[in-house]
Amino acid sequence: MTFGILTAKRIRSQVADNFGNFNIQNVTNLELADINSDKAFGTLLKYNDKLNKKTDAYIQCALLYMILIGQCRVHNQHEMTDLI
Repeated sequence: MTFGILTAKRIRSQVADNFGNFNIQNVTNLELADINSDKAFGTLLKYNDKLNKKTDAYIQCALLYMILIGQCRVHNQHEMTDLI
């Protein structure tokens, strides 16, 4: 299990709210003291314009952290979802 410190999360979307234990810089940037596979946080997304059901929605999230030997790492997650 990897243990990360000095953790920051950035999501590229319109964020309505975040859930969990963290420090909030702004609605899209979160800071966590540490992260491991047992920790969780959630993000509620919003979109105010009309959606075209013939297209897909894309969400991108990045988690930046440092492991205990001082190496910086980035975990990117890209999601595509169909609009219902």
